Amino acid sequence: TFHQIDDPKVSSTGTLRMVEALLNVGAEVKFTPYFDGVHDAWTKGYAEPDMLQWLYDHTLDKVRIAFVGDSITQGWCSSRDSFSWAWNICFALNAQAVNQGIGGTAADPQAFPHDLDFDPDLVIVSYGTNDWSRYPTLEVLKEKHDAYWDLVCSKYAGKKLVGISPVYRFNTEEGRGMGSFDSCCEVVKQCIRSRKEVTFVDGFDIIPHQKMFFKD
Repeated sequence: TFHQIDDPKVSSTGTLRMVEALLNVGAEVKFTPYFDGVHDAWTKGYAEPDMLQWLYDHTLDKVRIAFVGDSITQGWCSSRDSFSWAWNICFALNAQAVNQGIGGTAADPQAFPHDLDFDPDLVIVSYGTNDWSRYPTLEVLKEKHDAYWDLVCSKYAGKKLVGISPVYRFNTEEGRGMGSFDSCCEVVKQCIRSRKEVTFVDGFDIIPHQKMFFKD
């Protein structure tokens, strides 16, 4: 990376912190500072004789990701595909992906994508917000999620698996037949955490708890 240390428009502090953090975890970093006092690191950076070769030598193999979930995974109501969280993960990791997010779905074993013609390195599963209204009791919810995860772990044995519990929603105080949204989330979390081969991510921690960010 390149930065004008005395850039009058964009401080170099963030770049220096990023470089330090990468070095602290043993990453290979090539950092070139400039001291021209202007906002123009890219002209000299792209002119460095070994810059392109360094990039070619450090290109990662494309990760293959399968996203499975409901409309949140699908990116429903995003004004652009590039605003969906699945797309942004692909962009950040330079990944190839199949997005099996389908609006209105829940963790129903009968809807499991058995015939998905894609061999992923990583499978990310995110269900729960629709399940809150779909199933009548917490016992049925647990039964459905356990059965669904059994299918995921069987079909993708040996792959990296990630399970995301329900994300925050602004109407969590409303009642449903099975109980509160919190109780629904706890069951989903238990189903994910009970599987050692699955990495658990708490959905409540990954988006702001502000109504303005929600379409419905």
